[in-house]
Amino acid sequence: MRMFLFVACLASIALAAEAAIPQPSPEAAVRDVYAADALSLRGNGLGAFSDPSARQRLFSRSLLRAIGAAAEIPADPFSDSSPHLVDLKVAATFENGTAATVGVDFARGDGAREHLTYALVLERREWRIDDIGYALLGGENRTLRGMISR
Repeated sequence: MRMFLFVACLASIALAAEAAIPQPSPEAAVRDVYAADALSLRGNGLGAFSDPSARQRLFSRSLLRAIGAAAEIPADPFSDSSPHLVDLKVAATFENGTAATVGVDFARGDGAREHLTYALVLERREWRIDDIGYALLGGENRTLRGMISR
């Protein structure tokens, strides 16, 4: 009986310690995507979308399956390979514990601004991108999942 109590105490301490480990924020996950792409644009990496290990780390399992089944994949769904991505603004707009929405806004260098909305899910204790919504300059909206499912 003493052994059972000892193990139960250890288990509760371990669970409490795990719960106390801070989880990266949804905003941090989105910033990681842009950091990977910034390296790529400088010639120091493949970028978040092209690098298989970055995909595994940054994208949800569901999105990875959709990408794997896609007939055509966009070149770079984050910045359209724009070398003049400036004034990046990342802000959470919604979070409920297992899902989040993060808004991204940046200047393209020609005076126009891009607006993207990231849908994230919490998987394996990390925020992962599950879809990206694009607000195009002409008022049209599209999503990454919509583009790859055609």
